[in-house]
Amino acid sequence: MTVTSRWFCWSTARTSNAGSGGRTYLYEFAWVGNPALGACHGLDVPFTFGVPTGPLGADLLGAAVPDEFETLSAAMRDAWVSFATTGDPGWPRYEPDDWLARVWELPPAVRADPTATSGAI
Repeated sequence: MTVTSRWFCWSTARTSNAGSGGRTYLYEFAWVGNPALGACHGLDVPFTFGVPTGPLGADLLGAAVPDEFETLSAAMRDAWVSFATTGDPGWPRYEPDDWLARVWELPPAVRADPTATSGAI
């Protein structure tokens, strides 16, 4: 189990299983642009805000903006705007018996238990 898996995926799954009484939506950012970093923690931030340049973007994405950045970034921004305005990001909510999550890669997909193949939990 990686450090990221232990600190972020495991705790997210346990918190989701605890049930807050509200709606929970899970996602995994699986796009890998920099082989040295993989799909590291925080890599989704430049995509979420559509800002591939600047200190964080340059550190995580490299000097050249990946060709697929805008496609994935636009899909993510659409989901977050939908969630902020309607409460629905566009994929099924988390249910303990039916662990569905949005996997952000190209193309974005909904998968059951995406951590099963990544070894996260």
